[in-house]
Amino acid sequence: MVRHPIYTGILAGFLGTAIALSQVRGFIVFVLIFLILWVKLRMEGQWMRSQFGETYATYAHQTAALVPYLF
Repeated sequence: MVRHPIYTGILAGFLGTAIALSQVRGFIVFVLIFLILWVKLRMEGQWMRSQFGETYATYAHQTAALVPYLF
């Protein structure tokens, strides 16, 4: 369903915590963690493409990175 299920779980946990706390700082932390993980997964994707070439590129094109059917 997604290429990075652990990142999706981490983000879901941070988002749930932000909602439960209902404080702006929780949402700020969520956005910061999202940005950090997005940069990290982009770097990992580049490395995977360099190692596995078109096979990984096809897989990445067909499979969402974090949220199924979205991105």
